[in-house]
Amino acid sequence: MRPMKLENSFDVAAPAPVAWRFLVDPERVIPCMPGAELTGVVDERTWDVSAGVKLGPVSLGYKGRVSIEERDDEAMRIVLVGKGTESKGKGTAGATIVLEVSGDDRTTHADITTDLKISGMAASLGRGMIAGVAGKLTRQFAENMERQLAEEEPSAG
Repeated sequence: MRPMKLENSFDVAAPAPVAWRFLVDPERVIPCMPGAELTGVVDERTWDVSAGVKLGPVSLGYKGRVSIEERDDEAMRIVLVGKGTESKGKGTAGATIVLEVSGDDRTTHADITTDLKISGMAASLGRGMIAGVAGKLTRQFAENMERQLAEEEPSAG
């Protein structure tokens, strides 16, 4: 098992309370994650997911479960724990993800700290490559989220 810490952040043009409600709703947030799909709802704190990721020349697919370990709506902080196995292969991935949201009535800033543990093919790839892909996926997620929030916003008039 290869551990690594990843730190990413993003900003979206949406009021912080609106973005927070979006970020804690798996049915809205998971489709914004590139390559991810919500495959089942176990209960209000646990979901089954599948995810595909391309790391350089290698494409990997994972099936797993994500659960809320801690949630503080007032502080806009959530801790998620995810575990999955490669769809093809023997690799595993586990992550503890801390998401902290701040902002005002126009802009939201989100900090994401991920403690990642991987085995299998992904573990043989460089930390720099994995961090680079995580950064790119974070930017794509933020763009998707911002677009989704804009589409959901009721039209004026």
